[in-house]
Amino acid sequence: MRILITGANGFIGQNVLASCSKEKEVELVALQRTASGKSIPEIEYWLYPEINSETISSLDLSSIDVIIHALAAIDIPNKNEDEARALYQKVNVELTRVLASRAAIAGVKHFIFISSIKVNGEETSDTLKPFCETDIPLPEDEYAHSKLAAENHLKTICHASNMAYTIIRPPLVYGPGVKGNFEKLIKLVGKGVPLPFAKMRNWRSVLAIDNLTDFIWTCIEKPKAKNETFLIADEDDVSTTGLLIAISEAYKKSLRLFYIPKTPLRWLLACIGKNNIYRKLYSCLIVRKDKAKVLLGWEPISDLPSQLRKMVEREK
Repeated sequence: MRILITGANGFIGQNVLASCSKEKEVELVALQRTASGKSIPEIEYWLYPEINSETISSLDLSSIDVIIHALAAIDIPNKNEDEARALYQKVNVELTRVLASRAAIAGVKHFIFISSIKVNGEETSDTLKPFCETDIPLPEDEYAHSKLAAENHLKTICHASNMAYTIIRPPLVYGPGVKGNFEKLIKLVGKGVPLPFAKMRNWRSVLAIDNLTDFIWTCIEKPKAKNETFLIADEDDVSTTGLLIAISEAYKKSLRLFYIPKTPLRWLLACIGKNNIYRKLYSCLIVRKDKAKVLLGWEPISDLPSQLRKMVEREK
């Protein structure tokens, strides 16, 4: 089996590449912008200074059986709303559409797309009902809209061809090498500054990178994963308070938490234009995990404490 992994030098792509390289009778091709990190001798690297629709159109995909599409524009600093929208459209939507079209023509059998839980929405606080695969999508920001548009293009292309799709909408993914908000929380705990996150009773689903890579391989192996969308997460949801405690214990750092009532804090953050921070830290976002278990027999192989221990070991 010959597998192409896009975005192979990103956090998710690197881990998927390393995980798949341990499987037998697999040939791996890594599509990435630059050579970064440790190269694996058994892997074929396709390196391009810029990956765009023209690049994708030039690729020979005739020998590829499975594509794992992890390439995406996620966090776009120093760009206004119009610039961000244009980049999301270019990378997340058009590049996915072109890649899927070329893959279908070339005879690729299976296209696995890493989407986002943000397609479902930003929070489940109002109803306390977990997100599930059958929910009507409620994307709010431009990134979420771009992921939904990419999903729809992929489904249309697959329905008109012999290529199957699997769409995975992960929540916050964490593990060795993670960036973004999770990395920021680790740094805050490391500094030992007092944080206003005591007694928080919000619940959020998170996903260890080991669980994501294991589930991707399950989707490759199990025919029942084809032409399906999955929401997956760790077995246990966690509150922001619980997450900070787990981080402090793993990194052996003293944690200083204090309590501020939610209403004045929400008002304060809204006044300085940071209402999105309140939602990410104080709201609930939980997903149902039963479809992957029932349909594919998949169970998470890792949890928050064990994945945090791996992160600590890697940083030594």
